[in-house]
Amino acid sequence: MKYLLYSLMSLLPGIASAHVLPQLDGNYQMQLLIGEHLFLDQMELKGQQSPLHLNCFDGNIEGTITVPGIFSSPLVGEAQCSSRTSSCELRFEIVAVEAGRSYKVIYKAQLTPENFNKVRHGDAPVLTGSAYLESGELLGNFTATRQ
Repeated sequence: MKYLLYSLMSLLPGIASAHVLPQLDGNYQMQLLIGEHLFLDQMELKGQQSPLHLNCFDGNIEGTITVPGIFSSPLVGEAQCSSRTSSCELRFEIVAVEAGRSYKVIYKAQLTPENFNKVRHGDAPVLTGSAYLESGELLGNFTATRQ
């Protein structure tokens, strides 16, 4: 079905330009709360093979997370978005390097049905989730808003 929609849009350029499928690709400001400390990080997020379309995406994602003045790390993972459930689930990881040591951080994020519908109507995506150490220990919770 999604291929039919893409084919139809390519045949009708006026419709394609008037109706762009909402997507999550972009630059985000991430507010990560670890204990009582709030960190303002930057995240670049995109689908690896195609844009991370809101209505029909199931695949790999990539990007970068930057902790200003401390480190920048490639982001790799996967995401699933479905108009049927009006939601997106993302799982990605980075390797953080601080004070001469490195460790893996695993992020689990979602676009809730409420935010999913807001994005459909033109609002910026807001992802919410948690960050974990490789051991499974909760590192903190975050909100990421596309800029």
